[in-house]
Amino acid sequence: MTSSASVFKDYLSAGFSSDNCCSYAVSLAAARRGLQVEWLGKPFFKHLRVPLNKANQLGNLYRISDGNRRIIFNKTLPLHTSKDVLRAVKDKFESAATLSDYGVTTTTPELYDLDDRKARKRLFKNVTYPVVIKPVKGSMGKNVFANIENKKELKQAVKKLSGKVVCERYVQGKEYRVYALGGRPVAAVRRQPPYVIGNGADTIEELIEAKNHERREKALPRIKIDEATRLKLTKDKLTLSSVPSLNTSITLSDKLGRSSGGLIERVELSELNDAAGFCSSVQAAFPELEVFAVDVIDTDSELVAIEINTRPQISSLLNPDLGEPFDFADAFVRHCFEVHNSEQSVTAPNAKLLLAQLEQGVSRASFTGSELADEAPVISEPNAALLHNQGNIHQLILQRAAWQRGFRVESFMNSKGHARWSISSHEKTLRFRQNMPAVTSLKTRNITNDKFETKRKLVDAGIAAPAGEKFKANSTAAVLSWYQQQPEGTRAVVKPIDGAGGKGVTSNIQTADELKAALEYAQSEWVVVEEHITGDDYRLICSGGRFLAAIHRLPASVTGDGKHTIEQLIELKNEERQANPYLKKCVIRYDKAMAYRLKKHGCSLQTVLPENEKLYLNDIANITAGGDSVDVTEQVHDDFKRLAESAQLAFTDLAYCGVDILARDIMAPIAEQRTAIIEINANCDVALHHFPSVGSPRDTAGEIISDLFNAIDRKLSAQFFRIRGKVTNVGYRLWASRRCAALSLDANIKNHGESVEIRAYGPRSALDQLHNELIKGPKNAVPTDVVCRVLNESNKHD
Repeated sequence: MTSSASVFKDYLSAGFSSDNCCSYAVSLAAARRGLQVEWLGKPFFKHLRVPLNKANQLGNLYRISDGNRRIIFNKTLPLHTSKDVLRAVKDKFESAATLSDYGVTTTTPELYDLDDRKARKRLFKNVTYPVVIKPVKGSMGKNVFANIENKKELKQAVKKLSGKVVCERYVQGKEYRVYALGGRPVAAVRRQPPYVIGNGADTIEELIEAKNHERREKALPRIKIDEATRLKLTKDKLTLSSVPSLNTSITLSDKLGRSSGGLIERVELSELNDAAGFCSSVQAAFPELEVFAVDVIDTDSELVAIEINTRPQISSLLNPDLGEPFDFADAFVRHCFEVHNSEQSVTAPNAKLLLAQLEQGVSRASFTGSELADEAPVISEPNAALLHNQGNIHQLILQRAAWQRGFRVESFMNSKGHARWSISSHEKTLRFRQNMPAVTSLKTRNITNDKFETKRKLVDAGIAAPAGEKFKANSTAAVLSWYQQQPEGTRAVVKPIDGAGGKGVTSNIQTADELKAALEYAQSEWVVVEEHITGDDYRLICSGGRFLAAIHRLPASVTGDGKHTIEQLIELKNEERQANPYLKKCVIRYDKAMAYRLKKHGCSLQTVLPENEKLYLNDIANITAGGDSVDVTEQVHDDFKRLAESAQLAFTDLAYCGVDILARDIMAPIAEQRTAIIEINANCDVALHHFPSVGSPRDTAGEIISDLFNAIDRKLSAQFFRIRGKVTNVGYRLWASRRCAALSLDANIKNHGESVEIRAYGPRSALDQLHNELIKGPKNAVPTDVVCRVLNESNKHD
């Protein structure tokens, strides 16, 4: 097994900064245990609502998977940890109160608001010295004043603080940081204050400067000369100009640890007083914390809790100043995932190059690389990262699936000047209009565009459809007459006869007035009025009479948090959807239908919903109108699979289609419930299944292309390209990354001097197409030449 010391050398050689130490160390440990690791870029920070700032930098957010479990971490914090727990722990006053309830001894902190004059007076009146005063929310020892022994010192500290602070008793003893996994202590370090040793010649300030030079060479935080330093020196009747005698040790602060310029010593757990029982009590107080570190004072008789760290920095264990290192990164991975005992041989990737990829706009960077990996990482699963803003997303992923299978894709204009494209194999060429192949006839397309004709076609094939009729939208009397003839309690649906995307549709109509309003809202010359079938909305996609995948479609909704208005919740949810190439354009929009529904529920856009209360904003379960898509492919009962397949086969020349079904329970037999097909979509959204809101993505585009072209000409090759000219600092690499993703090529892309080098792997036809496109480049680039050579199996890394 790799020693902790050699592992740490790998981390250093990879060029990580202290900001990314935790993430890099854990990622490398996971890769060596055979797990999949991805570093996540800016779109994921936005999607997960993690602010991108000094505390949370690119590289801190990463995902590890063992095939069964997949976890996103921020440094060493699993992101599924609830915000309520994190808030409670971060608040030093509240966390101490909770720990006390579970028998953990604390520093008995008191909360004061220094902006409140009365509270400030109460602080000076109630204090019992010595004390520590610090901000309620803070880290790294910033603005912490320890061992304050009198009123004068307290006044001096308070001048430097504002807002809410914690004042707590100063406890004498040795200070440690104890690291725990699953409530069990696994390692500990002792934290010592910053100090200098006198030489009889230099001042304290000069000694600090010399020591900081040594610490810089070791990539350690420098000793800061701040108010805490001056306060400590004043106590000891010293100044920065004092010259200590030879070998005299001068303690510079009562603050401990590396962040203050002190030392870290790795110690055995047996040195502490009942560390196991202490950590068990801490987790009992905060059971969600699978990983934590606690700063404690050991008084010889007990451990006193100072602070809990929910995403502890682990460089102290990997590279202590004193004592043996401990590979917490590997212990962390083995605790979180089921891993084999043996490690794999994985070369440590260069962290700076990983971060450079993320800076260029890549959404995910593979930590382990691939067979073509040189120094730059292969972009992992480029769909979500690189398919943004590249036109018709459905057309793009169909083309990508074609390239992946070795076919050729070409775009052209037909005789009428309309954009078309085609896929060619050795045997045939097939034209497409948007994402619909020519196999689907214009006649069938026209039938599926007409909801009433679709209904008639299904009924003729013996397939259930809701009872209904076609009317002119201004024939209000005829519509009301039809509605009055229906059985008592019948609810109705009104939809434009040729509508799409849920536009103009009103469901769950229960009164004549609602029916009249629905006819007006449809904004169509002809409408279909039919019975409303109670049930959830599902989209099943079929190709060649074969079921491929299913999505549970839910109406647009928001969930209250007790703070934000409905309007603000809509804005937040729309922001989340921007990380998804398909959903980013399917935002929730306020319209008449939403206004009507809000009014029915006694709400408005300014209503603040209670925490966890879910409100559906629309009656129509339509994704393009802001609805949610949940993959349920594995849950679909065979009855519904056969129903969808029969619906497609009712149209003899329909290449593939989306079948919209209403059902109470998609997992139960059809005989046990009332169900009906409400629509057939011949030009359905393929990307819906590739990018669901929830659940596993399904490669429907690949299945469709395989059905349309029986042969697969998948001859894979690797090629090296060097592009010269004006190709650096003009977005060329990001453009090339997107083109490689669209062509289904795995690619390493990096700058080499003033040129760009690409190592690409995939079907030969796609590599040929890439070669043709590289000389064009993006708008601001001016490539002058492209050099290409084939990489053989033996020299892929050359």
